[in-house]
Amino acid sequence: MFKFFNKINLFWWTIRLGFETSFVFYLLRNFISIIDELIPIAITFIISLIINSLIYSLAHHITILTDYILTLIILSIILRLVFNITSEINHYLIVKLNSEWDIIHGAKFLEKISSLDFQQREDQTISLLYHKVEVGIDKNIKTLVLNTIPDLILNLAGLLVIAGIFLTLNPVFIMLIIIPIIINFIIDKKYGNEMYNIWKTEGENKIHVSKSKYALQNLNSGKEAKIYNINKYLIEKYKYHNKVFQKEYLAKSRSKTKYLSLSYILDSIIFGIIQIWIILQVLNKYLSIGLYSFYIMNLNTIISNLSHIEYASSIIINDINYSQDYRDLLNIQTVIKVNKNYKLKNESPSIEFKNVSFKYPKSHKYVLKNVSFKINKGESIAIVGVNAAGKSTIVKLLARFYDVTEGEILIDNYNIKDINLESYYRLWGSLFQEYSLFWFSIKENIAISNIKNINNINLMKSTTMKSTLDKDIKSLKYKYETFLDNEFYMGTNLSGGQKQKIAISRFLFKDSNLVILDEPTSAIDKLSEDKIFKEIYKYIKNKTTLIISHNFTIIKYIQKIIVLNHGEIVEQGYHEELMKNKGYYYKLYNTQAKHFNNT
Repeated sequence: MFKFFNKINLFWWTIRLGFETSFVFYLLRNFISIIDELIPIAITFIISLIINSLIYSLAHHITILTDYILTLIILSIILRLVFNITSEINHYLIVKLNSEWDIIHGAKFLEKISSLDFQQREDQTISLLYHKVEVGIDKNIKTLVLNTIPDLILNLAGLLVIAGIFLTLNPVFIMLIIIPIIINFIIDKKYGNEMYNIWKTEGENKIHVSKSKYALQNLNSGKEAKIYNINKYLIEKYKYHNKVFQKEYLAKSRSKTKYLSLSYILDSIIFGIIQIWIILQVLNKYLSIGLYSFYIMNLNTIISNLSHIEYASSIIINDINYSQDYRDLLNIQTVIKVNKNYKLKNESPSIEFKNVSFKYPKSHKYVLKNVSFKINKGESIAIVGVNAAGKSTIVKLLARFYDVTEGEILIDNYNIKDINLESYYRLWGSLFQEYSLFWFSIKENIAISNIKNINNINLMKSTTMKSTLDKDIKSLKYKYETFLDNEFYMGTNLSGGQKQKIAISRFLFKDSNLVILDEPTSAIDKLSEDKIFKEIYKYIKNKTTLIISHNFTIIKYIQKIIVLNHGEIVEQGYHEELMKNKGYYYKLYNTQAKHFNNT
């Protein structure tokens, strides 16, 4: 019983999505649909009256249109006109609601995904959930709310009217008509649930399909696909995973079709029995010819209504699962609990890691072990180490993408968990090796770090001079208005170095008090790198700064260097001090120096 009420609650929640899209338009859509369903019934009744009147006129040799027949014809014309107008209005409402749905629920879905914690977005279960919801919002849930539910309502309205008429004729007919409908409903429900559950067993194949499409359509991955001649390989992967996913669907669909065909045979037999009974009533003069035509036309209508109700109900019962997924996604609570109490001052903060150990969710392996260090206000430190030493994990913890497993992180002597994150991120200026550029104009890409100054051209020009991007911009036809995608009329494709200069310009465009640099110039040529870092050194002066880099020529001038190995701090100090100790740092430095000397 609880499960039943939970489904009812979910059904009403799903209907509310329609009203949330547009209360007025969704209400009109349902109301007009009911009118469109009832008008044809009224017209068939008028036609039956006209037929009876014509039979009467022929029997009495009346060869002119009587006022009664003329009135009925005019009434049917008016109803026909109303039906055509409301049908067109309904068509517009469907288009309008579909458009509003894409905007409102598409944005709602994206807002929810973007609000999830970093670790939640990396979780496989949540990843599969939002892939299902993405499909559901574009297809299943949208169709359910905007088409299936209104169709159910209008067919119920038509059924109530016609069923009332047929009950006066013979109540047994209703019972006979319902039998195959119930059988169809049971079949649809059974196979619908089984088809939805294919997501649980074959959901990863659907993700493979999506990734294969993206790889073929994306320009960057498309370059490698072209060079290595793997387009055919990717297409085969797309086809293979699509076939695996669809194979189960097709098998269930074939089985469902077989059983539904048997039900349709029973449906046709019942239709024939009822039609014969009505004809016998006419022959025995219990019914007029006009009423015969009315009942026969509406017999098809009532069977159609019941079939649509059965089909809509089965679709609702099956696709409500996607609605449940949508609600589950919206109800996911973030793991990182945000405290809005303590707001940081707009100045360079101190940072301290105290006995921090960390392992990623669902992993038993510690990535960081008992890490302790402090960055004083306005101080710069660098963290070095080989790949997988734990350097990037420190940045993730500092950004509070994850919470520490053990120990604590202090910002201005406050636990990071107690700090208002909005005030904290306002201090941030970051430049990551895996930076993101958008398809926007160069101006927008630079200004998103400090969007309120997007029209401050002097600041932007000053920033691009520091990053040496200004020379590249001068060579572009549309200068700062150039889009970073050649699919646009004013767009172009830039080199890796040019793109990184945009990322550096973005970083410099914001006057940050806390600076995080992670391999900031990996794609820049050596001459430009030296000039850029002179500007970066000026920029980070008196700012709390953390630099992660494999480039020892960059970090050796930093005030303090921390050396990580297998998640533990093995050394820390100044460059000269660490070189004098001839420890792990000395080994790393000489390995890189030897490489440069050999080249």
